[in-house]
Amino acid sequence: MCVRNEPRIPAQVLRVSDDCFEIVHAHVQSMKHTDNIQGYHAHVYFDAETKAQAQALCETAAMQFGVQMGHMHDRAVGPHPLPSCQLGATPAQFEKLLPWLALNRDDLVVFCHPETGAHLEDHRDHGIWLSEGLALNLSIFR
Repeated sequence: MCVRNEPRIPAQVLRVSDDCFEIVHAHVQSMKHTDNIQGYHAHVYFDAETKAQAQALCETAAMQFGVQMGHMHDRAVGPHPLPSCQLGATPAQFEKLLPWLALNRDDLVVFCHPETGAHLEDHRDHGIWLSEGLALNLSIFR
């Protein structure tokens, strides 16, 4: 059997056995594993006019998916630039929650991120915005 490698992609050839070789591309070697994701947070932002809408969204998510609903913070807390409510989800719950939020958030801004224990990276590098992103106050993680 002939294994061809795309010459423009850096790769390393590893000998697995005398008659078996594996080509491992550099970009695959640097991929991060998801084993250390303990859960996810979804932060639903609101203002005075959209607070009831955000609360209804969060309460429905908690009932429908069994996720934890945090407080309805009436002011910006932590790195978050606006009042918000946090939904805490396991990886299995988040798999169903994310598409549901995408379809049901209407005009609400939602920021989702994994929980790996690396708070700065989770918020800065691994976040998902459902809407245009907002500036987070990341200085609290430094």
